[in-house]
Amino acid sequence: MNAAFRAIHAEQLKLRGTVAVWLSVLTPLTIVMLGTMMAWSMPLMLTSDAHEGPWQAFINSVLAIWAGMMLPLFVTLEAALLAGLEHSNNQWKHLLALPLPRSAHYVAKLTALLALTSLATLVLCLLISLGGLLITLTPGSPLAGPPAWEYLFVHALATIVAGLPMIAVQMFIAIRWRSFSVTMMSGITGTLVAMLTPKGGSFSEYFPWALPATAVLGDPAQRSFVLIEGITAFLVVAILGIWDFSRREYA
Repeated sequence: MNAAFRAIHAEQLKLRGTVAVWLSVLTPLTIVMLGTMMAWSMPLMLTSDAHEGPWQAFINSVLAIWAGMMLPLFVTLEAALLAGLEHSNNQWKHLLALPLPRSAHYVAKLTALLALTSLATLVLCLLISLGGLLITLTPGSPLAGPPAWEYLFVHALATIVAGLPMIAVQMFIAIRWRSFSVTMMSGITGTLVAMLTPKGGSFSEYFPWALPATAVLGDPAQRSFVLIEGITAFLVVAILGIWDFSRREYA
């Protein structure tokens, strides 16, 4: 456990000189700006669902864009950047020569990707609240009162949990193959397939890149299923990734 903490601390220090942390702020900012402008120009979209209030409708509209398109691309790019720190100039040779078990390095990379994803989701929640409050200042806006904090954080957390298999798969691909293009193409392809997948269908409940959107747009039964599936699949893929990383020669 101490070895894992040392490796995670090393990842934290390495991230200071990259754009990875800035992406965790700028990416959700772009999505919230888009969602806020849509809600501002089309206020009727906030009252189109009779089963939900305006705040819930606004939150769903932004989270749907985030979970269905931007989150998979964000995870893909961050995974490529994290693995690229070691792939460039063959840094794996130096890293694996350190007196630490190989599994600690893999766990550190995976933890860093989870932390960056969690940071981006937290920033997204705060920006959604800010964007909604700005809309409430518009005369005649259907949005009123404070943000639906519980609804927002519960559904945002669901996108992270449902996205765990995608995070594990993208980290495995990024570490397993040196090519930046392989990682990016796998993530872009997965995202496009997920976007074309009918929401609510059985395929969307099993395809890793579609799980976050299913957690947002699916019914409560689907949401519960993909959350349990997300945790289980993440553990399986993570263990397989650690096993593969421990037996391969990266030098």
